[in-house]
Amino acid sequence: LRGAKEYRENWEDYFDDLKEYEEKLAKQPKDDKADAAKGAAKPAAEKGRDEKKDEKKEEGEKKDEKKDALKKPPPPPDDRSAAAVLKALDGDLVLRVEAHAPADIVTAIELLREYGIAAVLEGGSGAHLLADRLAAERIPVILSAPPETIVYAAGPTEYRSSVAAQVLARAGVDVYFGTGVVASGQTPRLALVAARAVGQGFDANAALAAITSKAADLLGLEDLGRVAPGKQADLVIWTGHPMAADARVERVLVKGQEV
Repeated sequence: LRGAKEYRENWEDYFDDLKEYEEKLAKQPKDDKADAAKGAAKPAAEKGRDEKKDEKKEEGEKKDEKKDALKKPPPPPDDRSAAAVLKALDGDLVLRVEAHAPADIVTAIELLREYGIAAVLEGGSGAHLLADRLAAERIPVILSAPPETIVYAAGPTEYRSSVAAQVLARAGVDVYFGTGVVASGQTPRLALVAARAVGQGFDANAALAAITSKAADLLGLEDLGRVAPGKQADLVIWTGHPMAADARVERVLVKGQEV
């Protein structure tokens, strides 16, 4: 973040130097014309003396010409990463921060506050321990679903809780569900992840929205994730609420055609 701010300052300095260079460059032709006009207005004898003086000076001036010549300032090296971070600093992008341990989440919150950045917390296996603070800072949480294990291991799963979604929602935090970083072929099914949260007391309709309409809104894809006139008709019809354990798929339509 500091590097991105320095990157911006370097470009601001460059544009200031470039403006100064262009102003000096614009003045040069005017000065040359003025000197020529002064020379033409002098008497012939005076002009002769001036020409001799000019000839003597000409050689020395040519030596200094390179030193005196205007040099166009070079632009700073391009840094696409810093440019992307600047968009977050300017509020044009929402920063995505992955953190799990409460201490790391607190550090992230402090940095986001210091720089005034909007962000989404991803992973957040320990987020429920800071639910009130996250709610106060209005930081949404995307709970990841690490692979199931019966063996304790330090790391992202260390603070995991089956009631995390319920605790966060109760505190007023916007909750979403994500797959997390998993090996190829092990991506968990989000519907099942959401259903497990419902089994621990998370609202069923909120869970469904968290993996459909709300998820689309979070990604800036408001045209997706909801059933409404004019939307693409990709539909699944269930025998009951999609989050219910006994619900079964009855019909599937893709682009309005039953498949």
